[in-house]
Amino acid sequence: MPGIGLVGRRQAVTEASDAFEVEPSGRRDPIRWLVACGIVLVATIAVGTAMTISNFRERALASSERELQNTVLLLARHFDQQLDDLQVPLDDLIAQMRVVGVVSADDFRREMSTHEMHLLMKAKVSGASEIAGINVYDADGILINSSVVPVVPYVNIADRAYYKALKSTSDTNDCEIEMVRSRFSGGWRTVIARKVTGPNGEFLGVVSRAIAPAKYEEFFSKVVLGNGAAISLNHHDGTLIARYPHVEAMIGRNFKPAPGTRINLFDADHGTMRLVSPVDGEERILSAWSLRRFPLTVFATATEASALADWRAQTKTLVVAAGLSAIVIAGILGLIVQLLLRQHRASRRQLALDKQRLEQINVHFDAALSNMTQGLCMFDGDRRLVVWNERYAQLYQLPSELLAVGTPHDAIIGDRILRGILKGESSDSAAKAKISALGELPKDAASCRVDEFADGRFVLVTRQPMPHGGWLATHEDITERRRAEAEIVHLARHDGLTGLANRAEFNARLEEASKRLKRNGGALAVMMLDLDKFKDVNDTRGHLAGDRLLVEVGRRLKSEIRDIDVLARLGGDEFAIIQEGGADQQQGATALALRIIEAITRPFDLNGHEANVGISIGIALAPVHGIESEELMRSADLALYDAKANGRNDFRLFRPEMLEVAHTQKLAESELREAIAGEQFELFYQPVISAETRLLCGVEALVRWRHPVRGLIAPDQFIPLAESTGLIMPLGEWVLRRACADASLWPACVKVAVNISAVQFRRGDLFDTIFHTLLESGLAPGRLELEITETAVLDNQEAHLATIRRLKNLGISMALDDFGTGYSAVKYLTIFPFDKIKIDKSFTQGVLDRRDCQAVVASTLALAQGLGIAITAEGIETEEQFEYMRKAGIDLAQGYLFGRPVPLSQLDLSQAAAPESRQEKVA
Repeated sequence: MPGIGLVGRRQAVTEASDAFEVEPSGRRDPIRWLVACGIVLVATIAVGTAMTISNFRERALASSERELQNTVLLLARHFDQQLDDLQVPLDDLIAQMRVVGVVSADDFRREMSTHEMHLLMKAKVSGASEIAGINVYDADGILINSSVVPVVPYVNIADRAYYKALKSTSDTNDCEIEMVRSRFSGGWRTVIARKVTGPNGEFLGVVSRAIAPAKYEEFFSKVVLGNGAAISLNHHDGTLIARYPHVEAMIGRNFKPAPGTRINLFDADHGTMRLVSPVDGEERILSAWSLRRFPLTVFATATEASALADWRAQTKTLVVAAGLSAIVIAGILGLIVQLLLRQHRASRRQLALDKQRLEQINVHFDAALSNMTQGLCMFDGDRRLVVWNERYAQLYQLPSELLAVGTPHDAIIGDRILRGILKGESSDSAAKAKISALGELPKDAASCRVDEFADGRFVLVTRQPMPHGGWLATHEDITERRRAEAEIVHLARHDGLTGLANRAEFNARLEEASKRLKRNGGALAVMMLDLDKFKDVNDTRGHLAGDRLLVEVGRRLKSEIRDIDVLARLGGDEFAIIQEGGADQQQGATALALRIIEAITRPFDLNGHEANVGISIGIALAPVHGIESEELMRSADLALYDAKANGRNDFRLFRPEMLEVAHTQKLAESELREAIAGEQFELFYQPVISAETRLLCGVEALVRWRHPVRGLIAPDQFIPLAESTGLIMPLGEWVLRRACADASLWPACVKVAVNISAVQFRRGDLFDTIFHTLLESGLAPGRLELEITETAVLDNQEAHLATIRRLKNLGISMALDDFGTGYSAVKYLTIFPFDKIKIDKSFTQGVLDRRDCQAVVASTLALAQGLGIAITAEGIETEEQFEYMRKAGIDLAQGYLFGRPVPLSQLDLSQAAAPESRQEKVA
């Protein structure tokens, strides 16, 4: 670059000559200004460093406070749930006492001191007995039974504060928590106690559970907060219940600050503060969070020393960095001042200094070129090499004889082609053609091209013309970028889980196959596949197991098809196949479907757990069933729907009548949707009477469709359609709102029963819907009864059990409908807390002349009496049937003998039973 260097030197000499014209009187002003700037800059660094250190310290403490606050919040929510769970057996036990008819203190002592009751309590805490057993005390505070030992020692808790509080309070649901010392072991225990009252509110006794501090501390030990940290649980009265690390002498002590203390976290819902610890005298950060339902507070503390450990390391780094910066700045300023003084003293040395500056620029320029990730070269107007960097030479493996100023561009390109670096022919003719093509590139505009190397690399070449001829070119290796782009294209067309083609790719391939059929003829089959019972695997084994199952299904499907076939996962558990060619396409598709069903029905091993699923297949043939891609997809979908609706784990070929069925189904769904929007429904009510008094004590709400053309339609003609389309949700909500609104105007002794669909249970928002309906209607929860069938709780039993418990806590009663017609109804009586069993009408109407019906009725009544559950007999049409069922022991009766379902306007409530005469049991 001799020309460029000469121009730079002349410009530098001119600048230096101009600088020498400065008068001597102004020489010291720039130096003073630089020194002042240096002092201000160093002072700014010092002040900024000090402020940064202070800010970092506060951030470290604030971060520790947030961590402690998050910890105590999680612990508080955890113990809220745990203590709620510990009360469930106490609630169940109190409910059991009411069921057996305990009305006095003597009844309570007699019923609760039996060995059977000991076994019942032991069963209720089975699996959790290592946490806390159940103790029962009579009205005098004497221990009469325990889930821990069959024979109880003499224990009297009449002097305990919690006993006195429970005995004196009028709240029957009150729960007391107290820290006490065991009279036997001498150790501390946290007692959770509930009172037991008779029908008239008289005090009968106390049930309690006691938890050792070690159980809390065991959980605390799993929470990692750092060195010197501590977690404790205190009663709101200040008593320490548990602490980790454990200090025995502190358990039971009262740590509540004296009245008038400025900050008292025992009286606040939550908070964080800094203080000097009364235990070890260290400065600590303390955070507290009170439990929502219990008078307990979780405290977590950490030492400020541990919270500031990282801050101290940062402070050292900042101080060192600031000191080095000040030294560097001072050094630079000193050098600049010294340079200016030398310039003032020796003006003749200016050209030498300017030369040195130009050399430094050349060094920097060379360093920049050498460290570029791109290859760079420059050719002059005569197409000869002027500038290059090391990366350019590496990319093309240029020999040393070509790396010289003045090397012709044609020689470099020819060498590249002849040595086979570029992909393509390596010959003299190929080199000449390439050189000729490059010579035709535009000389007045930038251009780009991508060269593919023989070893698989791709290089992007960008040429920029120079003003006086020649060009500057950059060469960038974009191999990884090309691979990433190819991967993105692949992911856009393939399923990320199974690696199969996705819906977009499948649609594109089917469109291509359809075009080939139009041009060349032939045949193909489109197969839509859907797994059966896949949801069961997800629900029982989790979504990770479901994903593994989908991967294995994809592998098995791929093993059954040819390489020319297309297999895709459309989403969820839905797959699709395009099968082209074959002399008999129907026979080929049928054979493939049978192979797939046999392959998928073999058990799957999911990390040691066996899973069994089936597969339903719908098949559409082209050109028999159409040739357009959308038409084939729709036909295969209809065939799949038919396979799933008629038993599953099978295949169906499309038939034209399937389209008519789908159209009819669509019209019926549209008509039902319009009926819901137009409120074409009304409720009929059927009486439920007491078997003992024959007085009305409740009604069941039954929905009817008042069709504008077809008239009154029974529910069995539209409820299945509503459930299959999801329209049961708005319809069910309407029934619930209408029934509660009507019942709110009836006598208080009349309950209303509403049927709940399995779809409403699965949606998960049933509790919220019922809760808001009760608020809107003003109906007392105790007057609402929900009737559910076994199918409603068959799946996801744990979630449904939680919903039922929440509804029962409101006071709503639950009835198991159509008892005896399901899979294993007895099992659900032991899992779910039902209040009532409804014997199906098929058993009621056959009880007079069929021994099997008599046996079912007798066993059902014996089971209900043993569990303390009321019995309703449905479908009673004759006095003989009623008399038989009454003598057998039913509580309630329902059927045409007592009244058919009628509109609200015809419902007779004059025979409603008074509250004191009702015979319905409450479980």
